[in-house]
Amino acid sequence: MADCWTKVSGPVLNQGDLLDGILVPILSADFPISNSDGQTPLTVVTADVIVLTQSCDLENEKVPMVLVARYHTREQFEAKNPNFSQKGKWTLVEQGRIEGLHILSSPGAEDKTKFIVVDFRDVFSLPIDYAAAHAEKAEHRHRLLSPYLEHFSQSFGHLFIRVALPEKIIETR
Repeated sequence: MADCWTKVSGPVLNQGDLLDGILVPILSADFPISNSDGQTPLTVVTADVIVLTQSCDLENEKVPMVLVARYHTREQFEAKNPNFSQKGKWTLVEQGRIEGLHILSSPGAEDKTKFIVVDFRDVFSLPIDYAAAHAEKAEHRHRLLSPYLEHFSQSFGHLFIRVALPEKIIETR
């Protein structure tokens, strides 16, 4: 199986970079609408994420924040979503028939049953300097290679270009 990853190091971020063990903020449903007492509760968790922001926007400093999505191993995802253990479910994801999810081979894995699941519905916006410092601190990280990068980017875009009509154009029987 061809590897779709390369190893990189340093602070330069590109779309398709994996940032493992980065701290991300989580806002709960009861997050306050106003900050009357000067205290704002904020939960911070460690997550494994992949960069979604276009590389050209990062390189040309066109954005102050980097958009990232959380990813999980297949086993982690199935533990939280048992219905994905059903036969054929991952084939539907691979075919792009389940919105918001994308699968990529696990970096360095020879076994095709080992893959990571990117959840485009679980995204965070992080300051670029923070994400770059995290990337630089790591000995190395994995970066998605072409054409897997373009396929990944297209999958993310498809989530947002879907249009639902208020009613069917024709009735089918």
